[in-house]
Amino acid sequence: MNVVGAAVLSLAASAVLPASAQSLEDKIEAVMAGSPILAGICTTPSADKFGWPAAQIRECTYAMTDKVKGKGGNLVDKKRKAIVQLLLVEPAVIARWIESACTKVKNPAGCVDHVHKRAVGQTHYQFAISGNVLEDLSPQDGVHENYGFRHGITVRISTGFNGSTKDNSISDQTQIMHAVDDKITGMKSGRARFWSTLPSEFKARFTSAPVPPAVGTAAGAQAWAKLVQTEFVAALKSPDNRLLEAWLCQSNQSTFKGKCK
Repeated sequence: MNVVGAAVLSLAASAVLPASAQSLEDKIEAVMAGSPILAGICTTPSADKFGWPAAQIRECTYAMTDKVKGKGGNLVDKKRKAIVQLLLVEPAVIARWIESACTKVKNPAGCVDHVHKRAVGQTHYQFAISGNVLEDLSPQDGVHENYGFRHGITVRISTGFNGSTKDNSISDQTQIMHAVDDKITGMKSGRARFWSTLPSEFKARFTSAPVPPAVGTAAGAQAWAKLVQTEFVAALKSPDNRLLEAWLCQSNQSTFKGKCK
């Protein structure tokens, strides 16, 4: 199935096979098929956005359901809309990245499954280029928080936006989504999707990379966002994804009993 060529992912026949009979590509595709964002109303932009190829972008208006108190104090469902631009990456490309990264591990038994589960747990293979990702994280109370993204990282553009449960208008969200990178004022950790790679992990693996010393400032956040964007775009045409390699090699030495090759 050609993921990039589809406006909304549909579950291929291979995705319903027992897990033991599925290839890594099948497993990735099955996860992507369950995306609530891609189940919304999605369009393909006519031009590249923030340096990302238009053909692989889907701008989606989607809805998540909050549990809120209704009359009498009972919990009722309330739909909340958001808008975001996602990068669609072919499952075959992601599978190639994972398999390539695992060749760097000295004791690779279980590596592929470990890396796949990390991406599912962290991001469900959703890479938000820009916009609002609604997530029920803190606390997990049935009410989704707003999180502004740019280049696969949670960033601060509008003060008080991240972590709030405000039902922002699509118009207001769109304005933030289209804001230039210079409007990024900071980020909390800089974890980059799909595997939540930290700036420190990337610097430790690739010591000559221009990783900023901190990402809490506007300058540091913008520099890290640009580096992630550059790395990920390059990876789309490569068998390797250095962001994945950095996370795997710097954070899993105890899991795989030694440093990467």
